[in-house]
Amino acid sequence: MLKDKSIYYIMKYNYKKLFNTPRIYILLILQFIYLWYLISPIVDLSKTVGVRLTPWLFSHITSYKMSQLFLMLGVIVMFADAPFIDDEYKYILIRSGRKKWALGQILYMVTGTMAYFVITFIFTVILTIPNIFISSDWGRLITTFSNSDTSDYFELLISFKILVKYNPITATLLSLLLSCLTGIIISLIMFIINIKFKKSIGIIVATSIVFLDRAIFANFPNFKYAYISPVSLSRIDLLDKVSNGMSPTVWHALTFGIVSISILSIILVKAVKKIVN
Repeated sequence: MLKDKSIYYIMKYNYKKLFNTPRIYILLILQFIYLWYLISPIVDLSKTVGVRLTPWLFSHITSYKMSQLFLMLGVIVMFADAPFIDDEYKYILIRSGRKKWALGQILYMVTGTMAYFVITFIFTVILTIPNIFISSDWGRLITTFSNSDTSDYFELLISFKILVKYNPITATLLSLLLSCLTGIIISLIMFIINIKFKKSIGIIVATSIVFLDRAIFANFPNFKYAYISPVSLSRIDLLDKVSNGMSPTVWHALTFGIVSISILSIILVKAVKKIVN
């Protein structure tokens, strides 16, 4: 089914619409400015102390509660017009069929989310270039920050747990994967709800899912709510490699993401059949 060219045409058509709106460009500009706000003080300090900075800040950014919240809200903005129906969709639907049209939408959200977080990673590397040091290790500066309280100096907190549990390449790839899974879940949920109700309802539900992570650690007495919070499961500093009875494991986060996406994709295809009848 995925070899059918019509599915990729639908995906490309959605990208064409996306790039013809200022929304995506404004989103990326705001994202770059926010990342600059997080990273530039660290780069400035690295210049001051004469110690270069390794480009491994992405996993710390996606594990920091406020920055991950910001990035996930960006996913909502990116797909705010789901289910992407316009004046041309009936013509495309007749030529492709309902199932292929739905699969094209899913492929668009999957690849769009992946591109969004890959661009985020690239931005974090670009912003360290003024004093960058390429290494497969964390580097002296990041290691030092993780062992000290830098909250009075930097908005971004370097997680000591991440340094202890992972090497930088593994941490980056795992953070990228989990962030993509979470972003895809959010976009699929928003699509499905927007088919049934008004677009504003889908945006409200998706935003509530994003803020669930904050509510868990601010108000809820039981940490086990993190087991079902997609955003919490994308923050690798909250995950353990093996079960300890308290924190979710990496395996749980990956399984939750893959199973959720599979179920939501099936629901989406069935929902599309109903709306276009």
